[in-house]
Amino acid sequence: MKFNEVFKLDLMNETEWINCRDTEKRYDFLISKESERKRQLFLCACCRHAYGLLPDNHKGRVSKMVIEFALQVGSDLGDVWEVSQNAIEVAEKYADGLLAKSEQEAMADTALDVGHLYAAVAASAPTPDEDPNFDSAAVKIGSGAAFASSLAVSAHPNASELSVRIAATFLSYDSDAYYAAAYEDSDEALEVPQVDLNHPHMIARRAERAFQWKLLEDILGETSHKKKIKRKWLRWNDGYIPQLAQEIYDNRDFERMPLLADALEEAGCKDEDILDHCRKHTVHARGCWVVDLLLGKE
Repeated sequence: MKFNEVFKLDLMNETEWINCRDTEKRYDFLISKESERKRQLFLCACCRHAYGLLPDNHKGRVSKMVIEFALQVGSDLGDVWEVSQNAIEVAEKYADGLLAKSEQEAMADTALDVGHLYAAVAASAPTPDEDPNFDSAAVKIGSGAAFASSLAVSAHPNASELSVRIAATFLSYDSDAYYAAAYEDSDEALEVPQVDLNHPHMIARRAERAFQWKLLEDILGETSHKKKIKRKWLRWNDGYIPQLAQEIYDNRDFERMPLLADALEEAGCKDEDILDHCRKHTVHARGCWVVDLLLGKE
């Protein structure tokens, strides 16, 4: 059963999500999901994937821009990757009710401050002739990472779009394509050049959105279908299945999903949607609908 068949979506399907150039429509699509926890975990997974695309040497380039240019704007707020990683961890804990609202808000503000620092660096950017060491792409990635993590902490849907920008900027940065895609259908789009949709930067954006759709299928794909978990599955082998599901969730050890399917089958599960999701769906994150069902999470 496909994701859009389960939800009977009238807002967006997979092709529309991948090709959508309307930020407001993507926002409405995500905000329509009834579970804020699942939306927040989806946004965290988007950030984790985008950040994970960058090798350490490229992350160093991003950090270097603040180290070298932040003195011009008089701020030192810490390394963007450490702050962003901490923010995502806080967001995930908050989603699961493990942190207070005040802790969530403080972390969102911290990441936001780092994002504003990169924005200040960008605003004071020298021309290439003045300082060839200024790395515009790295500044945009740093800004995107900080702002995305701040929005993820607040469960704001636009974190997914900023994650797309990070991935595409790393994979194929082009100034014209970046601005044309970043502003898309907004009023500012009239002020930027038109870019071929087959430009490598645009292709990279669509590839990241395709990955995000796989995350949406994993996290939201069957929740409204109300699959039932039988008690005997949970009791089987002294509670091995919920124990395994909890370990997978806590450690993000999703390579063990096929093992979970084997255990469910041995316990008597014959639900092909559940078994196939564990064995065949290649993208998983916290909030995976099968793991959530086994753990009793909404």
